[in-house]
Amino acid sequence: MGRFVDRTGQKHWRVTFLAKTEKRANGGTVVWALRCDCGTEFEGRSDMIVSGHTKSCGCLSTENKSQTCISRNTTHNLTRKSKIYGVWCGMRRRCTDPNSKSYRDYGGRGISFCDEWLDYQTFHDWAVTNGYGPGLEIDRINNDGNYHPDNCRFVTKAENCKNKRSKYTRHI
Repeated sequence: MGRFVDRTGQKHWRVTFLAKTEKRANGGTVVWALRCDCGTEFEGRSDMIVSGHTKSCGCLSTENKSQTCISRNTTHNLTRKSKIYGVWCGMRRRCTDPNSKSYRDYGGRGISFCDEWLDYQTFHDWAVTNGYGPGLEIDRINNDGNYHPDNCRFVTKAENCKNKRSKYTRHI
């Protein structure tokens, strides 16, 4: 067993060490009372915090998942299996997730979406009042513009295919 290091008051990642508890983990490791930046208090081992294995109470993982639409637990009182939810997730993924196949053609070239559409409910309401229906896709009117209410519409797949930039740009 290693030497005890008093970490009271120290902050690592999103976690602040509050106090050593009387509890011990496997191998006798000290268990700490901790506070996350989000305000949640929890217990954990200092080695997991200091190494970066644990960076928060779990809120960071939840935030990261919701930003790429991987989390399917939040339904916003609407069905997470709806087509329009898939449209919203796809738009966000293309613009923000470097691991997305389409990122290079969207976020990688500076295409983003407006802040108000960070909230699914806001996007959903806009889509429903602006012509979204079964079989339609979101289309950016100006292919070099962002996803924004003034630059988006819903069209058929055939119409959407007409509004694509050339894969090959001429260099003169």
